[in-house]
Amino acid sequence: MRFVVNETETAGQFSWWLVTDDDSDALAESILSYPTLEKARKAAAAFVLEAADERFAVAQDDDTLWRWKATRSTAPKARSAEGYASRFDAEQAAEAVRTGAPSATLP
Repeated sequence: MRFVVNETETAGQFSWWLVTDDDSDALAESILSYPTLEKARKAAAAFVLEAADERFAVAQDDDTLWRWKATRSTAPKARSAEGYASRFDAEQAAEAVRTGAPSATLP
C-alpha cells in the first residue's frame, strides 16, 4: 500500500488516497480536503500513525452499497474509496486498511 496526494476536482484543494502498490485500486480516501499539498501530506502521515487506533464504522450508503468510515473521537478522517456489496466485505476492507496503513509508503 502507498499514499498518493493530489489536487482534488476543486482547484487549489488537495487530498490523500491510500492505493495498492500497483495503483490498481484506491482503498481509502481522506474525507477532508486541504489548502496545500504539504497539509495533505501531513494528514496522510497522521493517518498512518493513528490508523490502528481509529474507530471504523460500516454503514450502507444511498446506493445500498456498504462503506466504512474511520473516525477518531468525533472527527471523521477517512472513508472507503469504493462501495461493497456486503457488510462483511466492507468490514474486511476496513480491517485491511487498519492493519496495512501503518506500513504504507508515504508520499
